[in-house]
Amino acid sequence: IDRALRPDTEKFSRLFRRQYRVLGALEFLQTFSSDRSHMANSTAPPPFYPPIRASPNGPVMNLERFVDMKEKDHHNHGPGIVLSTP
Repeated sequence: IDRALRPDTEKFSRLFRRQYRVLGALEFLQTFSSDRSHMANSTAPPPFYPPIRASPNGPVMNLERFVDMKEKDHHNHGPGIVLSTP
């Protein structure tokens, strides 16, 4: 873990600093949905369990909200908080 999460060095622009979206398990389970469309070109078979969907009436796919590292703001980008390395 120390090697994977080591601090960014000054030789990299701030543009390329690592960022992480952090949220609690309950918020994740209540908000994350994936129809597995991002796996369309995979050679591996899909998981045996059904796709994850936060709620029956909710979105079928919202993976982009979790990958987008913009802070939550008036546009409501993603759940949780975004952290970056110093």
